[in-house]
Amino acid sequence: MFKPFLLSILTLIGTSAFPSEVPFVDYVATPINVRSGLNAIVQASGISNSGLIVGYYSAFSVASPTSQGLFLYNSKSGSSTLFDFPSGVPYYSSGFRPSGVNNSGTIIGSTEFGYGTMQEPIFQGYMGTSGALLPLTFPGSISTEPLAINDAGVIVGGYLDANHVSHGFTYQPDGTFQTVDAPRGQTVLNGINNFGQIIGVSGNDFSRNFLLANETYTFDIGRCGPPAFDRSTGINDLGFASSLNGVLLNTATNSCTFPLVNGTMGLEAVGINDSGALIAKDDNIYTPAPEPGSLILTISGGIVSLLCIWQTARRRSHSAQTKREVA
Repeated sequence: MFKPFLLSILTLIGTSAFPSEVPFVDYVATPINVRSGLNAIVQASGISNSGLIVGYYSAFSVASPTSQGLFLYNSKSGSSTLFDFPSGVPYYSSGFRPSGVNNSGTIIGSTEFGYGTMQEPIFQGYMGTSGALLPLTFPGSISTEPLAINDAGVIVGGYLDANHVSHGFTYQPDGTFQTVDAPRGQTVLNGINNFGQIIGVSGNDFSRNFLLANETYTFDIGRCGPPAFDRSTGINDLGFASSLNGVLLNTATNSCTFPLVNGTMGLEAVGINDSGALIAKDDNIYTPAPEPGSLILTISGGIVSLLCIWQTARRRSHSAQTKREVA
């Protein structure tokens, strides 16, 4: 009587295991090793679902001159590839900034080359591979800033028209642009996932987060602070959006949480991928730490499996013994 009862209890624990409502809570920081032996200033800018990270570096060494450029870092293998800025594209010190990368290694970014009449920065967009970045300009715009790219090659961002009004845009791999204007004011699109869901901000101060999915706008996603406190920066396929001020937005439940690093430091994220890995404006990748509930689930699930095997073997042994007695 006791063993079947124990098996039922462990099965119940194995299926529940104290599940957490938020899958990404505590994070562990791992340095992005761009180049060993040099003192390098490194800033991550975009992360793909495969863990490929793009950013820029500026390295200094007594034995070699200062070098600057782009890097692609594979967080799974720990290897990095460095690239000089392509001909015709300014160094970061002049305003160049990569902003995203997808699983195919397509990079997007922009260079800041001045200010408009309203003192807003003016950008020239770029896209392509690390060695062959090509201009990306919304037709008729005075500024184009691509900010995110998904694995299908769809790019989103923002542009300024001739009247210095900000609009969101999408760019398809076939070269087609489309304007995206949220109903509540000037618009910038900050992220797109592989389902075509777009996260962005709108309003004259760009303080209203919104989700655009199936041509429907949902505003004030994860509002949990003052205006612009939780400005979105990217969205993964699970519907979780990163933000500049340490808030992780859940677009499915319209809620938010504050991920911590090693249980203490808040995280100002500029990108998120499907595994929940985050990047910030520094030289680390932040990956979710295993939660106790997950460990309990693994252990109890293993115990349940062993008990099931033991029970099955016991029944078979008992059945074989009964057959022999009958014979």
